[in-house]
Amino acid sequence: MGMAVHQDSIAVASVAQDHGAEVIDLGAIGTRPWAIEPLRRTRPSHAPPIFVYDAGPWGDWLDRYLTHTGDDCGVVAPALRPQKAGARVQTDRRAAVPLARLARAGDLPAVYGPPVEAEAMRALTRARDDASRALNDATFRLQALWLRQAIRGVGRAHGAPAHLRWRAAVVGPHTGAAPRRARRCLGGA
Repeated sequence: MGMAVHQDSIAVASVAQDHGAEVIDLGAIGTRPWAIEPLRRTRPSHAPPIFVYDAGPWGDWLDRYLTHTGDDCGVVAPALRPQKAGARVQTDRRAAVPLARLARAGDLPAVYGPPVEAEAMRALTRARDDASRALNDATFRLQALWLRQAIRGVGRAHGAPAHLRWRAAVVGPHTGAAPRRARRCLGGA
């Protein structure tokens, strides 16, 4: 069974193991585990289905769920999937049908689907990197403000105790009504 997994729907296509069997487009289903259950139950028991879908941001739960239920599931890298030269328009049906056909032929190399622990570690690492970048950006903005206001720090080492005491005591310019500067008009009165 070839599946095109998206955020709101999963397009499904099925093909029998027979050499001349035609690919059947089964339409779209939901993206919850209970939407997969009819596909698993309606297949004959002598030939358990093999589910295949393209790797992407929406399908990690699907691989874990199908593997947990005992079904064969393969995740395919879109770049490793053979594609015809003129087939650039991609719809759900156009993505699911070739996946089913190529899975039957055995032409799809499977890629690693990360387990929950690896996914959590990736999310933690990305969050830490984002926080570190945000801290650096805020530090640069603060230093740019000090430079524009001609506020000079004490000491040389940023982050040293003397510098941190000075930084806590710094008071910026008053944000109230600033005196207006006289504008010069060129060539006017």
